Amino acid sequence: MKNVTPELIARAKTAQSAEELLALAKTNGIELTEETAKAYFEQLNANTAVADDELAAKLDAARVDMAKQIAEKEAKLQAELAAE
Repeated sequence: MKNVTPELIARAKTAQSAEELLALAKTNGIELTEETAKAYFEQLNANTAVADDELAAKLDAARVDMAKQIAEKEAKLQAELAAE
């Protein structure tokens, strides 16, 4: 699609409805049907939800890994203190 810039994509991601997305496209000289605008809107919102879920999973995995590292360091420190 011509005329699609990173800035326009960022603005499209903030659209609150398919109608708003369609208006944004028309304002920027991009022809979309109502059906296509609805499909793009659903896709943009689905990607956001997936991204949030993926981020939550990554953060949870990092938290578990960090807790494991802290426990290992604590055990090592306790062993060193007991050996003194």
